[in-house]
Amino acid sequence: MAEWAGASVIRDGDWIEFGYDDGGDPKWSDQATAFYVAIAPFVRSGIVQIEGEDGFGWSYTYADGQITQQGWNGWDGSIEPFGENVSLPPLDHP
Repeated sequence: MAEWAGASVIRDGDWIEFGYDDGGDPKWSDQATAFYVAIAPFVRSGIVQIEGEDGFGWSYTYADGQITQQGWNGWDGSIEPFGENVSLPPLDHP
């Protein structure tokens, strides 16, 4: 599961904590997007911040079983999980 999510997973009592995969070379995929969207009903609160290999980033904010995406997903260009695609910014970003 963690491999598809591009993360490490640690159990802490009744909680499951996600972290950055320091030991591997995680790659984002459609499965990773699907995973983070699918867990929304089970997450009380939290933020997952993702940075792509190109240096651009986006995040998912969880609250009360809902997910909101900030920024555009560098993998598929979506502005919301499984939402509309947007034009990617130029590669010479600051």
